[in-house]
Amino acid sequence: MVTFTKANLKDLSTLSKCFRRSLIDSSEEARLSSWENQLPSLIEEGDIFMAKEGGRILSVGKMSHSVNAFLGENAYRGEAEDLLESLGYRGEMISIIDFLLVDPSFQRKGIGTSFLTYWQSIHPKSLWLCQCDQTNGEAIAFFKKNGFIQIKEKGSLVLLGKPYRPTGICREAWW
Repeated sequence: MVTFTKANLKDLSTLSKCFRRSLIDSSEEARLSSWENQLPSLIEEGDIFMAKEGGRILSVGKMSHSVNAFLGENAYRGEAEDLLESLGYRGEMISIIDFLLVDPSFQRKGIGTSFLTYWQSIHPKSLWLCQCDQTNGEAIAFFKKNGFIQIKEKGSLVLLGKPYRPTGICREAWW
């Protein structure tokens, strides 16, 4: 059975192995070293989550709520308000998927989708944002399959978002 949880420092070496298996392209080596150096502090901050089955980590992800840092430090500086309005932003929480890696031997088995479902169960009233390199068609297709829409393409980046859609009696009043 797959379980989803926040990562602990005791999982550090196993998390690093999952990173290495997921980023198999040698051009990713510099990025991998950077993440491995940041991993202990990110774990302590509670931003790293993992999908585990038995003792094996199947997937690792980072989710945060730092929209100003996310949009301000990226290619979207100065456009944040317009980008959020394009998703129907009404002041709800904004959740950022900084990365979601699935071990290649477990890809296309529902782990990534289950990870998103887990995160969305933690923050059900949240608007979601992520960005992908435009050459990563598999990641873009994955997020679109899971309800994300492409908001903007700028340089080599594609910004995707999933609006919060309230349900129930008050739904009509919200929009």
